[in-house]
Amino acid sequence: MSTFTDKLSELREAYFHQYIEKDDKVGTMAGSKVKPEYLSSFMYAVDNSTYKQQKIGRLKGLDIYKATHNSKYGSDNIPGHTQTHFILHDPETNTVHIHLAGTVKDDANTMTIGEVASSGKNKVKAHDFYEHLLKRGHVNALVGKGHSEGGIRLWQRLAKKKDISVHGWNNDHPVNLDPQNRDETHSGNKNDPDENEILKTHLVASYHKNLKQKIKQLARETS
Repeated sequence: MSTFTDKLSELREAYFHQYIEKDDKVGTMAGSKVKPEYLSSFMYAVDNSTYKQQKIGRLKGLDIYKATHNSKYGSDNIPGHTQTHFILHDPETNTVHIHLAGTVKDDANTMTIGEVASSGKNKVKAHDFYEHLLKRGHVNALVGKGHSEGGIRLWQRLAKKKDISVHGWNNDHPVNLDPQNRDETHSGNKNDPDENEILKTHLVASYHKNLKQKIKQLARETS
């Protein structure tokens, strides 16, 4: 007779392989149908670690869940950091529409994004999801390292949001750049020293109420 543990292991394995076959990305479940109570089981199947989850809000009729690694260091074993997932879930269809995964620096509550995936059929776009997380204080900043073509457009759209500031970060120093100019934010030429610096520059998004109005006012006052 199978024990509860055996059945649970079978369940986790079934979910794990389901996601690999669906989107070929270990670590994301966007587009899959998962009941809320099984969200943490998926994360366990990915890295064999226990996660705790909580519902933290809603956005356009969809539920937002936050799942965090149960250990002090998180699955990446980085002191002072916690492996974290933000999941946008449809309670009516049990569909995961957006799955954002990364590592949160505990003392600053800043999230370095490791992976983000979308079902492609959701009424909430990824940049709107980022904006919501920032403005509601679920994270103080989002940090992006490398991006696909779609990821570049995501950050450009995010930078256009009211009171959202996007700047660069390189060698522990902020870098002023135009987030709409991909020549300043992304590059494919690693042989050029200047462009290589651009490759090393992370993008940082944060929320500052009335920031853009203050910048315009400062420009007028100093012109």
